[in-house]
Amino acid sequence: MNRHQLFKLMLPALGLLALSACDDDKAWPKDELLIGKGTVDLQAFTLTVNADNVAETGLPAPSLDDFTVTFTPVGHKADTLVLDYATLEPTMVIPSGSYTITAQNIAASPLTWDAPRYASSRDITVAKNQTTTIASMECTLANMMVKLAFENVEGWSFMLWIEDGAVAQFTSAETRSPFFTVPTGATTMMLNATLPSGDTMLKVLSGIANGTVYPLTITPETFN
Repeated sequence: MNRHQLFKLMLPALGLLALSACDDDKAWPKDELLIGKGTVDLQAFTLTVNADNVAETGLPAPSLDDFTVTFTPVGHKADTLVLDYATLEPTMVIPSGSYTITAQNIAASPLTWDAPRYASSRDITVAKNQTTTIASMECTLANMMVKLAFENVEGWSFMLWIEDGAVAQFTSAETRSPFFTVPTGATTMMLNATLPSGDTMLKVLSGIANGTVYPLTITPETFN
């Protein structure tokens, strides 16, 4: 059976599921994944967003309609199956094997503004000819919010960045908050200030981590 025939065979079972690949050569699932099929039961599957995280950011809670749920076969990341949470079918039949399920409202990005990412992941095994029930998941803050405040720095401009190279540029009039995805192993971020005179100052800030709100009040004394 060739690849095109395999794809046609699986299409009725997948229903309305969205495939990450768009051409037959990359259509999910690939030959090596076809080791039998199992049923995924999503009837009791619900998503929630951690209320404490939402309150700490001070931003509105995301709509559950914005969330996607992805099934990534272990070892076959390119074959990730992407579904909209709002339109999940109660059950679906997929190739058996190990998967990582990830729910998120937005994709991970090195830097966004006023855009908290809420996410949750779980590993499951779909057994051949059996039904796997997916339990509910709570999504928590997955990037780091820098909550900015300014004192006695009118007219100053700033650059704030982590080792990944994403640079947030802003002035003392900024009212939004940058959200960074902190790379694995990163422990510091840098704050550069440019004064109206053209002089610059640099400060290294520690204690950064995903899933946290980092309060940063910038004053002249910050750079001492």
